[in-house]
Amino acid sequence: MATKPSARRKDNKTAAPGWWRLAVLGLGMVLVLGSVGTWVSAWVTDPTRLPLKTIRITGELAHLDRDRLQQLVADAIDGGFFSVDMHKLRAAAKQLAWVDEVSIRRVWPQTLVMDVAEQLPVARWGDKALVNGRGEVFRPEVGELPTGLPRFDGADEDAPAVVAFYRFAGARLAAVELQISDLVLQGRHDWRLELDNGMSVLLDQARAAVMLNEFVSALPAIRDPQGRRPVRVDMRYENGFAVQWAPADEADQKSEQRGAA
Repeated sequence: MATKPSARRKDNKTAAPGWWRLAVLGLGMVLVLGSVGTWVSAWVTDPTRLPLKTIRITGELAHLDRDRLQQLVADAIDGGFFSVDMHKLRAAAKQLAWVDEVSIRRVWPQTLVMDVAEQLPVARWGDKALVNGRGEVFRPEVGELPTGLPRFDGADEDAPAVVAFYRFAGARLAAVELQISDLVLQGRHDWRLELDNGMSVLLDQARAAVMLNEFVSALPAIRDPQGRRPVRVDMRYENGFAVQWAPADEADQKSEQRGAA
């Protein structure tokens, strides 16, 4: 019975060197793997390894110059297939005002594919800009501004409100076969609508929806006994509205033209 404790102590002493060998072996493997990982990382991030040689652009482009877009992105490439900064490439593409959204992906072994969505303008914004359906103002070069769009105006931060009101008012006026050619938010207090029949309509911003409905309802009754056409209708009155008529000689001129025909 007295010999058992000493036997246990001997077993513990002989077992210790085995654990140390395992620990040393494990540490060695960690160091080796770490070295390999460092080498692989350095190899992958070396811009001379797997250089990018092709930029392919997809998407329907009506206003963007593909060659110009490719060149901008190519100039921003600062790495190889694995190390190139994709955020930097997207920022380079977005320098062109007509680029709305862009996604970029790698295609092994040397290609970047860019899927580009072009801006869809709803209207001109002032004389030198455009606005999209989200109320975002963008500024292409002046020669790139398309024609045939309605014109909006106001402070840039009010653009979302202007686009939203255009949609509402446009739908309401379509019921009486009228379209908005020009929409202005004047000093954030009043709307001025220029219609395709040459008429201007003034609305108070705070009651714009109510006033527009009143205008549409009153439109059939806006007639001048002298045959003059209404050129300006001011709905910003508590009870009623004010009408400005075209000059009388315009009605006389039209009458003479009908008689000559």
